Amino acid sequence: MEKKLPNVFVGAETGLIKGVSSADGSWANLNTIEKANRDLEVQCMCWGNEDQTEICFGRRNQTIQVISSSGNLIEEIDASTDEGHLVGLSKIDDMYMTCTSAGAVRLWENGACKAHKSIDAGPDVCRMRSHPRENNILATGGKENDLKVWDVERTSAPVFAAKNVRNDWLDLRVPVWISDLAFSPEDNTVITCTRHQQVRVYDLKSSQRRPAFDMTFTDQPLMALSLTSTEKQIVVGTSHGYMGLLDLRGKGVLVQAYKSFAGSVRCIQCHSSQPVVASCGLDRFLRIHRLNSKEPDHKIYLKSRLNCLLFSDANPFPEDVKTVRRSKNKKITVDNSGIADVENDALWDQLEVVGQKRKSEDEEKKKKKKKNKKEGELCDAKTQKRSKMKKSKKEA
Repeated sequence: MEKKLPNVFVGAETGLIKGVSSADGSWANLNTIEKANRDLEVQCMCWGNEDQTEICFGRRNQTIQVISSSGNLIEEIDASTDEGHLVGLSKIDDMYMTCTSAGAVRLWENGACKAHKSIDAGPDVCRMRSHPRENNILATGGKENDLKVWDVERTSAPVFAAKNVRNDWLDLRVPVWISDLAFSPEDNTVITCTRHQQVRVYDLKSSQRRPAFDMTFTDQPLMALSLTSTEKQIVVGTSHGYMGLLDLRGKGVLVQAYKSFAGSVRCIQCHSSQPVVASCGLDRFLRIHRLNSKEPDHKIYLKSRLNCLLFSDANPFPEDVKTVRRSKNKKITVDNSGIADVENDALWDQLEVVGQKRKSEDEEKKKKKKKNKKEGELCDAKTQKRSKMKKSKKEA
């Protein structure tokens, strides 16, 4: 059988990059390490080219490596700056943008830092993301470091700085701890999730700096989010292994909850055009769900604790591959549209429906019982009347 090419790439705490095929669930390590070292931990990833054949990843020791989808090393850059570890990585043309947990945002070209385009995003940054369409725009956020949107061409001040929500009902300040964020280019908004269970939407077009949408989801810290191909819908994951699909219209509702998690969800990536989502976390499993199904199509054990992933734009389920699941005693085949069909439907349609016949028989029995009961009551009434007439004649 021909081996399928990987279309999901996962970074592990051990420093390994794992290439996984969502078509058949096969996987392989794309790189090698001499020995396990915490400094080699893969903490962020991005694509190296538009064809998505190159994978860029940043390690805890602030080095950047670029490998091909087949595992060949293309480039390695030492991006060491201040203290902290990498929390964000993106590629702008032939340059790399990095961000550390200490808030140092740097632009690297040919292995050298471009100091005049450096940004100080503040302490305790947890996530940096770049705009999917405008490479010069990026956003940062972290612990007591609210959302800021930056322009690489104007590094002196952020183009947007979020303002915290009003005090709670006890007049206490609401804490801030952004764990992940994403740009929504269709409506020019930024969506964030926090370790205080909040999902917030900020409108960059508006003069209002407070969130235009704010909801609380579960009682668990939110660790990761990803936008789906459907507008106003996101997938979020928690530190306790819970993942759900949220619709952000109105007050926000849970559309679908996903099962089979046993540890913290660290990264979620929705497919760019298909209703499919991939997720990974500390339980060492990569899971691939269809958005309308709570059970995973693939649950792949990758042997290491997983931090981040990339999901390519290729069709996750080619036409010549069908995913087969078992539901109790029925074998169900799921096609590319996500619709499940029971095998041999035509055969079942030809069989006589027994339930309706039994139902009609039961109804007839009930009718007979009622009829017999009425007849018995009439007989009793007649006998009582006769006995009364006999009694009256005797007395007379």
